[in-house]
Amino acid sequence: MKVNAVRAGTVLLASLALWACLQPPPVDARPAAQPASSELTRCHRAFYDLRQLTGLQGSLGPRALRARDVTGDGREELLLLLKDKGLLVILRGESAGGFSFLRSYPVGSTPSDLAVEDVNADGHQDVLVVGHFANALTVLLGSGGGSFRAPKSYPLGNHSQRLALADFNRDGHLDVVTKNGGSAGYFNITLLLGHGDGTFGAAVPYATPDAPMDLQVSDLNQDGRPDVLVALLNRQVAVWLGQGNGTLLPSAAIPLPEDPWQILMSDANGDGREDMWVVHGLTDPGFVSLSLRSADGTFGPEQRFPQPSPHALLHEDIDGDGLKDLLVSSVDGHVLLQRGLQGGSFASSPLFLYSGSWPTALAASDLDMNGLMDVAWTAGDTTLELLFNVGACGVP
Repeated sequence: MKVNAVRAGTVLLASLALWACLQPPPVDARPAAQPASSELTRCHRAFYDLRQLTGLQGSLGPRALRARDVTGDGREELLLLLKDKGLLVILRGESAGGFSFLRSYPVGSTPSDLAVEDVNADGHQDVLVVGHFANALTVLLGSGGGSFRAPKSYPLGNHSQRLALADFNRDGHLDVVTKNGGSAGYFNITLLLGHGDGTFGAAVPYATPDAPMDLQVSDLNQDGRPDVLVALLNRQVAVWLGQGNGTLLPSAAIPLPEDPWQILMSDANGDGREDMWVVHGLTDPGFVSLSLRSADGTFGPEQRFPQPSPHALLHEDIDGDGLKDLLVSSVDGHVLLQRGLQGGSFASSPLFLYSGSWPTALAASDLDMNGLMDVAWTAGDTTLELLFNVGACGVP
């Protein structure tokens, strides 16, 4: 019943103009490098076959899509992990939003998540990766021009799927926290202190009371020290308060209405405090919950936004109207836009931007550098799809 309802969800598209705009053009391995000037601001799609683009064969397993300028040319590249190949792939950003294969790097078995930051303060972006069966943090220091030095790994002692960066000991250097979910009894997070030269200390574990699903860093009590939030499979968010000296102190857990899949900290009401969004995709029907944070660091009652089997969430101004929207991917095979409204509320019905295979990774950025937000996702095992200039898609 739920699947049928979701497949029929395209009727929610607000107008025939929007429907026509979102229809895919003939599939090509890559779009033209320089489209006509009228295309620079119109709503249009582009498709890439990742096997053709990279020259790889067999199962790829794309995950963890990020848009960052790692070449230093002012255009953003797309970085993604190929879980089944153990590779980091870098796609060079070209004029008008096109992409071409730049290079790839081995990053250990089953890579799951990545972060892009300058961890050695040399002006070049670096890449940090965790992998489930790699049991390690892999660091690739940038050399400029989109190239990286040989990867260096740091043992985590457990299967790791997520990471986040912050300065936990106030020495001016970025540190890394990972969430690790191996076999029962080996659930934890680990903290690795950065030395400022691109190297890190040994991983220090902190046990979690149940299976960790996701990880976020935020200053909950506004003391200037980053804290760690971990969504658990026991309907809770575990909290560790940063002590400012490179250690974490457990605090009271935050109860949840259902088991979580993802957690996101983002200001929902413009008060300058990061609020807590939680993706509940393990229940039927699925939904996204929002809990507003008070000045004392506590959270108010949750608000619910129904979504079909949600998996990943972005809270960004996607349509360019100055209000943050919800961009959601679902395991049912959709990318949905729920438009933000004045006062912090959202449109009652989402717009279906994509229907097909499960979108395994999701990103949003101005990829063609024209001032309008674009959306990118990987679908199934081989497809990278982009929707350019979402605000020009006839969204009412």
